[in-house]
Amino acid sequence: MIKKGCERAEITLKDIDLNRPELLEKRKTRVEEIQKTLNACHRCTNSVVKELLIEELKSEYATDKEYSMFVRSVINSHDYK
Repeated sequence: MIKKGCERAEITLKDIDLNRPELLEKRKTRVEEIQKTLNACHRCTNSVVKELLIEELKSEYATDKEYSMFVRSVINSHDYK
């Protein structure tokens, strides 16, 4: 996503080709994996298992992880702190 009117982001996106098919597919796959864990967390009734799933999600927002900002945003929006 490019912030409206952000020329620098647009240039970077085009310059390093961030929307090439293999990267788009990789992002899609990663988001789907995270979504599966999130869905399992929603469905889970066992508090111990649910806590393990939440911890798994939280490990995904370490600064060295891809999509950490996305995962952190999802976790915060679902109040899994």
